Amino acid sequence: MNAQLWRSVRLKIFLKFVVYLFDGQTSSMVIPKALENAKKLRTVFSMRGILDEHIQQIIVSNINHIRVLDLSGARFKELPPSVRKLKHLRYLDLSYTKIEVLPEWITCLYNLQTLILRECSSLRALLKDIGSLKHLSLQTLNVEGCLNLKDLLPKEMKNLINLRHIKCNVSFSMILREYMPNGIGHLNNLQTLSEFALGKNTTEASVGELERLNLLKGTLNIRNLHNVTDAMDAPRANLKEKQDLRNLLLYWSCDRDADELERFGTDFYGEACPKSFPSLVELTLSSMKNLEEWVAPPVSSKFASCFPFLEKISIAHCPKLISIPTMFPSLLELEVWNINFTTISSVVNILLGCQGLKSSLDGLRCLNSLQEIKIGWFSEELNIFPTVSINKGEEEEEEGTNIQHYYFISLKSLTIDGGTKNKCLPEYLQYLTTLQYLKIENVDELVALPEWLRNLSSLRKLEVYNCKNLMHLPSKNGIRGLSSIDSLKLEGISEIPDCFPAEGLQHLISLRKLEIQGWSKLESLPHQLQQLTNLVTLIFDSFDGLVALPEWLGDLSSLEYLYIYQ
Repeated sequence: MNAQLWRSVRLKIFLKFVVYLFDGQTSSMVIPKALENAKKLRTVFSMRGILDEHIQQIIVSNINHIRVLDLSGARFKELPPSVRKLKHLRYLDLSYTKIEVLPEWITCLYNLQTLILRECSSLRALLKDIGSLKHLSLQTLNVEGCLNLKDLLPKEMKNLINLRHIKCNVSFSMILREYMPNGIGHLNNLQTLSEFALGKNTTEASVGELERLNLLKGTLNIRNLHNVTDAMDAPRANLKEKQDLRNLLLYWSCDRDADELERFGTDFYGEACPKSFPSLVELTLSSMKNLEEWVAPPVSSKFASCFPFLEKISIAHCPKLISIPTMFPSLLELEVWNINFTTISSVVNILLGCQGLKSSLDGLRCLNSLQEIKIGWFSEELNIFPTVSINKGEEEEEEGTNIQHYYFISLKSLTIDGGTKNKCLPEYLQYLTTLQYLKIENVDELVALPEWLRNLSSLRKLEVYNCKNLMHLPSKNGIRGLSSIDSLKLEGISEIPDCFPAEGLQHLISLRKLEIQGWSKLESLPHQLQQLTNLVTLIFDSFDGLVALPEWLGDLSSLEYLYIYQ
């Protein structure tokens, strides 16, 4: 941005909006002279977060009508005193600065509505008496990433009755602050409260404070639920009235009396739940070692769901969980991590409505929309789907006939992560004919990919990671059936030179991307690759023994990207 352009700014004495672009070349002395005449400037912000102190001083000293001021990335440790004069200021962004404390005079900014303090790593405190801010119009407070704050939120937060949005880091409250102050429940206008950490005594936040915060929307993390000791207090959270919540995450400490929690149900969201959770999209249960039951609120209709729009369920570190609700009509993604085989098997059985018994299709329709499943870190053999019989119209399946092909009719993505005792993939996977993405990871005893992979007619992307004993792809006939695959990644599998699983790769006629990593002993690229004429991207990593690239590499006429690492 040259000086001539900035001189033209002087002519626009009614200028109301300026974007300050710092390119490292423009003289800082030219720009302020132009801005001095822009007395009606309303908005100033830095695109790259770099404003030198001289320019800051000119702006805040000479232009008193600023409404929006972005000083993010500035190098100061104290907020310039001249900001105090900006009586009309509504929006102040101090993100990524080195500011250590907020000055008391900030309470003089009566029109301030938004205060952004993201990633102010040196910030130790907001205000000694933040209650004095009650005379402001403050509606949004963002302290995400302020890792050195002594208090997550000050005790006098309850006085900020105009607050609508409080944003704080999901992780740093666990590390640096174990509770929020009592009084959050007085902020009846709150719409965003990303973090709610419960305390133990009357000066600290209780779950009952959520009772009147029915305008909450978006994501709510409730932490330290192990501090809820009175069963009569839990229903006061009144979660059933939080109709605009889309993501709800519940946390108990994994090394405290969370171990005593065995049932999660009506004690938490109340006996009567006529409105259920109409907007909830994502729900996570994590780190509850003795949790056995997750009971849904009662609903009036037999086939109605209390989670009608729930799209994602994540369950982790809940090794004893064997009972969960059965109706999830909108479920798209299911994740179960770091839990044992009993949990995986029981959860899937219940989701399918089977539980080891004959089932009707009504029990299966609840998962017709499911598109993604992620299963991770278990030690026993993976055999999570039951073998049952159902009455399908005029067709009667024989007792014990495998009917997995009727399940998950919309499933597009499956991740299997872990499983130390699995020497082969479960055969039921071949019935997932809508599957487009299959990822197999950390299955230590897997020796070969099965022949029936060819039945996955919709499979587009296959990734195999850290299966250290894998030595074989499907045979010629098996791999020919994978004509729809356009992306293949093999990483961290058998390094035995003569067991490189290259045989059959030439039959992947639709393959456009191939990534291979971890054969440090190979001295040349597998010759089968020269027949992959549709390859667009080819990636090799950790081929330390590779001496030279083959001549035939130049015959791959479609190749656009070639990456060779290490």
